[in-house]
Formats: sequence, structure tokens, C-alpha cells
Amino acid sequence: MGLRRIVNLSLRLAQRLLQVNLPDAALASSNEDREIEGLCSEIAAHIPAAEEFSTESPAYFMLMLRLRERAGDQVRFASRLLLTPSIGEWQMVSLPAPLFPLCRVVRLFRLAKRFVGQSSNRSS
Repeated sequence: MGLRRIVNLSLRLAQRLLQVNLPDAALASSNEDREIEGLCSEIAAHIPAAEEFSTESPAYFMLMLRLRERAGDQVRFASRLLLTPSIGEWQMVSLPAPLFPLCRVVRLFRLAKRFVGQSSNRSS
């Protein structure tokens, strides 16, 4: 189902952050995934700044993408993120029900604007 990494990461975080004692058998699978330790450290680093780690930020998007272990799951996640209107789009544009699919276009423009704005801030 492509959930091994997410489950293993959750177990590692429980062990690291909550000092949960887990049997070696529960952690054996996470030892095989080279990315688990890096992901665990990255998530733990974001916890103190959770308010600043927006679910619409590129950093959040990249982290959630890396949690998917299979390429097909990564593609599905990225397409859902790109095409599913969020509260921001609903608040920005009030469309009648038959035109609701146009919210996806608004979503793409908002994301493009955000990413272009961030890349121009980095180059400044």
C-alpha cells in the first residue's frame, strides 16, 4: 500500500520524541530505509516552529512528497496537491456550482505565484 515509510517514521518519531519503548521487531523495518533518520530529524526540527511550517509551504510539500516511497504515490500526491482547491481558493473566488472546476485553475495560479515569489526572494 506504500505506507511502510510513513508507519516506520511514525514509530521512530514516537521513540525519539515521546520516549516510547518499542520492541526491536517494530523498528527492524525502519532500519532498512535509509531516508527514515533524515526525515525524522527534519520533522523534529520543524516541531518548535510548527506555526511557521505552513501546510501550503514548499518545504511542507517536499517533506510530504518524500514520505511517499513509491513513484506512483508521489505523482498522485503531487497531482492532488496541485489540483485540489484549498480554503484559500474558496475564500478568494466565489463561483456558482457549475463553475466550481475553475477553482483548480485559481489553485494553479496561486501556487505558481507563491513559488515564483519565493524563488525571486531567494535570488535577491
